Amino acid sequence: MARTIETRFYRNRLSQLMHDGQFRELERLVATVLRESSAEVVAEAPSPGRGIDLVVWSDGLQSYVDNPFPIEIKARLRSREDVKRALGQTEKAAHTIGSRWSMLLYGEGPSQDDRVWRSNPAVLALKIDHLFAQLEYVTFPEIVRSLRNHRVHGLEH
Repeated sequence: MARTIETRFYRNRLSQLMHDGQFRELERLVATVLRESSAEVVAEAPSPGRGIDLVVWSDGLQSYVDNPFPIEIKARLRSREDVKRALGQTEKAAHTIGSRWSMLLYGEGPSQDDRVWRSNPAVLALKIDHLFAQLEYVTFPEIVRSLRNHRVHGLEH
């Protein structure tokens, strides 16, 4: 059963990893949080920089974004060009595993309200600290559903 989790420890750890530049550990932290939030299966990439960082299988995602649901993690996106490049890489890597939808989680980058995030409609983007904060109140599939509905139907999330 999906559940919400207490994320204060994880949010503090995220802040420390970002400060220390331990970006491979960032991927592990996100995987741990998703597992803790009861995602049925979370698979990590065996080595960094080889396509998608995580793949999630969840019954709660199936009707919205299908399974597997690939997730790319970027620590810092310093410019709008970095964002566009990351969105394109995420979509391309998702297509190689047969996924139409994917997610880009990032530590630092342009505001969520920046139009650049809408430049690739099949990639759902969210700051990692926002993900962690939301997981205290809703499940991961609910977060993904909300982002997807906002993207497809223009509904508020």
